Amino acid sequence: TRSGCDWSSDVCSSDLLCVIIGIPTGVACGRIDSVWRIVRPLLDAMQVVHSFVYMLPFVFFFGVGFVSATMVTMVFALPPLIRLTNLGIRQVPEDVVEAARAYGASERRVLTDVQLPLARAALMTGINQTLLLAISMLGIAAIMGAGGLGRLLYRSIANQDIALAGSGGLAFFIVAVVLDRLTQPDDTDRAGLFSRINAAWKTREPRRS
Repeated sequence: TRSGCDWSSDVCSSDLLCVIIGIPTGVACGRIDSVWRIVRPLLDAMQVVHSFVYMLPFVFFFGVGFVSATMVTMVFALPPLIRLTNLGIRQVPEDVVEAARAYGASERRVLTDVQLPLARAALMTGINQTLLLAISMLGIAAIMGAGGLGRLLYRSIANQDIALAGSGGLAFFIVAVVLDRLTQPDDTDRAGLFSRINAAWKTREPRRS
């Protein structure tokens, strides 16, 4: 049987890398104008250039397989997280930030206790959009040799199997909706992200031998 992340191992890895790289970069862009002026053209290029173009260098250096698929997915999905993190930090009211500094808070405390909590909605939206963009890359990742759900859809297209394509497309839709709800809950849902993920993990279908 397959493990819980086998359907999207490259998505899991690329999303983790996007969060590790994207949130600190977005925070730096939101707090330092010179960093944003440097990063912004790079983000524009990452979003404008087609994924097939920057796929070739990764395949050349890392070969066809999981690593190349993960890197291409990360490049495709990273810009929204950086942009929305930057936007969330910049939209924190300046008078609130100045009040925190006036009371003697260090820049680290201003960031962790004021800016990040007030920018939480933008950060979660960025994570949500990055996750959905990574899922949309599963088909291209399958072409690059990654496994999981994308390979199922790729095989259905190659064999012109309508039934397999329908089931694969439905699986894509269900996975996207579930992960979208996990990362962007309704206003009435006050549970945190990790609490929702933990609850979903506990209610998953038991693994079969």
